[in-house]
Amino acid sequence: MYRALIRSFDDDSEDEDVECLNEIIMIFGLNKAVKSIKYKHRRLNWDEHVQKLQHTKQFHSRYHMTLPSFNKLVELLRPSIVVNETKSRNSTGNNEPIYPEMIVGAGLRFLGGSFYKDIEDIYGISNHSARRIIILFVSAVRLCGEMDIRLPRTARELEETAKGFEACSSASGVYYGCVGCIDGWLLCINKPRESTGVRPSDYFSGHYSRFGLNVQAMCDSQLRFT
Repeated sequence: MYRALIRSFDDDSEDEDVECLNEIIMIFGLNKAVKSIKYKHRRLNWDEHVQKLQHTKQFHSRYHMTLPSFNKLVELLRPSIVVNETKSRNSTGNNEPIYPEMIVGAGLRFLGGSFYKDIEDIYGISNHSARRIIILFVSAVRLCGEMDIRLPRTARELEETAKGFEACSSASGVYYGCVGCIDGWLLCINKPRESTGVRPSDYFSGHYSRFGLNVQAMCDSQLRFT
């Protein structure tokens, strides 16, 4: 009887009906025997989202790049971030699948400082999905050959990089021969345990009085990591 009752509530049921069903399940003590009904998150309409940000001139501030650059990034990563629609619908109660633009957008916002809870609210996804797609985005970037970080090596590459820096200043010759800008950053961490086989003192920064991993990076005149 209970199974027939549950089947009668399809995906188009009103919220009040679903709430009523949950109350019935609780009354009869079936909350453990019956799989809970998943909440259907309302996915972000990407076209409307982009239209709004373009109209208010806020797309770049949200995603740290122009819309053409964003679309190019989506196409570069698309082979690695397209989800299986059938599998997605089965696991989300026939909800709309998470699309590539959402994955790239969520990844960029997370790397820009947004929290998982912000990602959930913006794109209409669960906490589990937010964490999963950000990992998927980072993995796709790491495996994308066209986005490999590499130093200029040939004479032509070095010359083109140097010309880029020369163009940054109106003072002719100030940046002559420059092929990269180097800076550092301390990634703060908890004090390592000696039981892990490392010396905590190797990870202590006297300058910042913190434990951390020392990171150094170089970029070209267009702020691209090399």
